[in-house]
Amino acid sequence: MEKDKLEIMNDISELDIKKKESLEKCFLGVSENFRKIFEDLLKGATAKLSKMAGKELSDGIEISVRFGGKWKESLSELSGGQRSLLALSFILALL
Repeated sequence: MEKDKLEIMNDISELDIKKKESLEKCFLGVSENFRKIFEDLLKGATAKLSKMAGKELSDGIEISVRFGGKWKESLSELSGGQRSLLALSFILALL
């Protein structure tokens, strides 16, 4: 029974590694698509997705937006239209 337990634990560890690799790959693809789509929708602006400082990717991500060379401190600084385009960009990037 102990041998079976060890095999199961090893399988779980391998699956966790594969899960993290897949999540990272997906994040990189969505992040790049998100940036491109947002830049197409709002000329002269850019947005990026990043990992939260000191956390795992599975704990969440941060969205940063730059208009006119200045990064916004918070998404609450954006107008309703800008937030809508940001959300639309994110949804399209996920697809």
